[in-house]
Amino acid sequence: MGRSDVLVNDLAHPPDTTRTQLTGQRVMQMFDFEERDIHSEKLPMFWVKTKIGPGFPHYSRGQLDSLNKHGGRYSFKLIPDGGSVAFEYDRRQRLLRVKAGSDTQVNGYVHLEKAKGCRAQMICVLTDRLGNEIPGSLHASRLVRESDHGPDGWARLEVYVPGNFPQARFMTVGIQLLQEAQWNKQDQEENRITQRNIHAAAWFDDIAVFQLPRVLLRSGKPYNVFDGNEQASVQVEVEGVGTLDYEVKLTVTDSDEQMIRDEAWVLTGVEGEVKIRTFDLKNLSAGLYLVKLDIYSSGMLIASRKLRFAKLAQLHSDPLISGQGFGVIMMDDTGGDLESAIELTHLLSARLIKIPVWRRNENQGSSIISAGKTDFD
Repeated sequence: MGRSDVLVNDLAHPPDTTRTQLTGQRVMQMFDFEERDIHSEKLPMFWVKTKIGPGFPHYSRGQLDSLNKHGGRYSFKLIPDGGSVAFEYDRRQRLLRVKAGSDTQVNGYVHLEKAKGCRAQMICVLTDRLGNEIPGSLHASRLVRESDHGPDGWARLEVYVPGNFPQARFMTVGIQLLQEAQWNKQDQEENRITQRNIHAAAWFDDIAVFQLPRVLLRSGKPYNVFDGNEQASVQVEVEGVGTLDYEVKLTVTDSDEQMIRDEAWVLTGVEGEVKIRTFDLKNLSAGLYLVKLDIYSSGMLIASRKLRFAKLAQLHSDPLISGQGFGVIMMDDTGGDLESAIELTHLLSARLIKIPVWRRNENQGSSIISAGKTDFD
């Protein structure tokens, strides 16, 4: 069979986020920093400075400011004083709840001054119910420079956070103003002199967090593998976050990109209502298939999912036809759990399973090492 990690549910590229407004969404949180009447501290409420590492000095700071604002009377000004500076919405005190399976879009605006070599950025990260950061869930906006300002003097920041983290319960938002030494990692040489903008400043304003529809695409089979005697099927589950109608399009293609199924329908309902639809894919030959699901609202793409599944050949006497010469490789984290691997070997009629083998290193006390070669028959 080779590597089995190609048979897992994955997420398509994020929807087009060049639009100026979102449809089919719910506003979860708005940071407009209009709080001076109820808050007298320099920093906005529940925002804390983050210590990322070298290049982020203790004397860099931030404050509510009225000199530049995108809307209202105030904005959040970051002052790096020659270094880089980062703040985040305090995950220890104020948690932004997210719904597992729901995509999230975060939009905001930034204005930079005297920051020729600096870049502004917004980041988002998901956490579990205990507040622990979920690996792979950190997403960042593009790096914005001073020349990216629009006619109004502000540049738009956008972060798309896919909802393919089942353990996600909360999210935090961070903003950064980075000197060249922090953002230009790829072009640094050992003796290269990087530019620092001592008097640089950035104003962030009107940061909005949107929840998009909850969308799940699944097969219900381990590794998305169907036995040769089974009928392949996929299940679509959509939960709306508003009263708008959604246009749903599902396509199925084979490994040669030939269209197997192309179907579209309109999904209506009330907020919070879950709609589930099962698609039976009859008479499929053995092979690898791709299912793509796109959700539109008012003609605009707001969520997308992809799923790859395999359909095995029926068992025959000829091993070349039945797949009995296949094996399963379980050599890294993408292999999944052992029970699923065992079930997969049954589905494949696999005769071999390759697993890592560890032994004690006699020269290093209790340390465990992996043998250099783990192939076996």
